[in-house]
Amino acid sequence: MFELSELSTLTSNILPLVGALLAFYSIITVHEFGHFIFCKIFNVKTPTFSIGAGPVLLKKKLWDTKFVFSLFPVGGFVEIGGLSEPGQGSQELAQDLSDQSFETKPYWQKMLILCGGIMFNLIFAFGIYTSLFYTGMPKSKVVEITIKSIIPNGPADKAGIIAGDIFVGINHKLFAEKGSSLSISDFSAQINGSANKPLHFLVKRNGETIQKEITPEPENPEDASSSAKLQAELSSNLTYEISEGTSIINAIKKSFTMVESQVTESLSTFKRLFKERSIKGIGGPVMIVSQLFKTAQANFKLLLLFVSFINVGIATMNMLPLGALDGGQIMFTTIEAIFRRRLSDTFKITVNVISLGFFFLLFVYLTFRDVLNLFGK
Repeated sequence: MFELSELSTLTSNILPLVGALLAFYSIITVHEFGHFIFCKIFNVKTPTFSIGAGPVLLKKKLWDTKFVFSLFPVGGFVEIGGLSEPGQGSQELAQDLSDQSFETKPYWQKMLILCGGIMFNLIFAFGIYTSLFYTGMPKSKVVEITIKSIIPNGPADKAGIIAGDIFVGINHKLFAEKGSSLSISDFSAQINGSANKPLHFLVKRNGETIQKEITPEPENPEDASSSAKLQAELSSNLTYEISEGTSIINAIKKSFTMVESQVTESLSTFKRLFKERSIKGIGGPVMIVSQLFKTAQANFKLLLLFVSFINVGIATMNMLPLGALDGGQIMFTTIEAIFRRRLSDTFKITVNVISLGFFFLLFVYLTFRDVLNLFGK
């Protein structure tokens, strides 16, 4: 029989952790199922359908496919007959040229197979968004914002803000007061749109509340209309409320807009990352599972919202024309269709292996960084 303390631990820690892991598995499974279902529709062999990595928990062969479920919710693949992808199964059928081979199918079928994962991630996110808008979307509400560090001679520094200060209100309005619905995006938008315009902050310092006037500076001094910054690293403490639901038609419209804007923003982020050669702000699998765990503890709808966000991010990342991603295979297949000749297997394997090596090193680095950040080292 559970004691009350054990039941509390179960509901506050174990169940949210299980929910977070299942959520992560669901994102991978949805993506790989998109490839799998189009292979089945177009009669293409799928020797292996694998979810996760590490020790195998479950292995079962159904029809002509071996289904594998592994311990760690990191990655997955569908091995496709007639498609050479190193690291994805035994690759015994990579050179298959039968009528059940990917290689012998028309271009449009190949595109649907390769784009299936992207499509299903987006459809899954769209479905969740629609249900959330229909029943009531969780909305963040700022409680307080802690100043973690200050950039010397920036607007915050000039106003006398110091590390450890806590913003509890803006323009004479407390974040946590009754009727306040300021979200973190609203707060950011207010800062970004106030270049060279003074803002009045209520600041908690050593138990006392004081007022500080800060004038955000534009990122581009030559363009006063550019986004403004306080030049400080902030950490927000949020709570969440459920907004009122809407009609199913309106929910569908809002979901289309949400997915479209997130895809556009994600593509802009990846473009900026490649341009600046920086992965600052990118979380690895450990950080993602950690955030899933936190949202599962806070609210089930919030967990669904975060799952949708990750689905769109995974879909967008796989649009990139890089080896080891769906976009790389789409690029190879399109080039072959245009020039009506196969690229050499050596070339494709070399590109894929190099890409896999890069992503493996990136995965190790992000995991190491996430662990350090989580434990505050």
